[in-house]
Amino acid sequence: MPNSLTFAVPVDWSNTRTYEQNVIVFVGKRAYTALKAVPTGVDIANTEYWKETGVPYVDVSAIYSRLSAVEDDVEDNTEDITQAQSDIVTNANNITALTTRLNTAVTNLEAEVSRVNNIMITLYTPSNS
Repeated sequence: MPNSLTFAVPVDWSNTRTYEQNVIVFVGKRAYTALKAVPTGVDIANTEYWKETGVPYVDVSAIYSRLSAVEDDVEDNTEDITQAQSDIVTNANNITALTTRLNTAVTNLEAEVSRVNNIMITLYTPSNS
């Protein structure tokens, strides 16, 4: 969109960068808008390429830095969440395996109790002889 204004990234002007038309840069607290595509080496004072604009100063570079930090935090949190999800699946699988082992142990214990009960009944039942 040729009529849309955008901020340069980074917003601080440098004569070592190229800029597209309608890009806003900052030099100190002054904002400048590129009137046309700006090749490297063009000074900010060159009125053929740059116009000082009335954009109120906003510390866009600080905002951009903060947004970059937030983006990094989101990436870190995404990795942490992915790891937590993996840990949850692993723990669920471990719980399932332990539950199966516990149920088997309970079944075996019940069978052993029944066997011992039968032995006790046999031993303590008076014989009819």
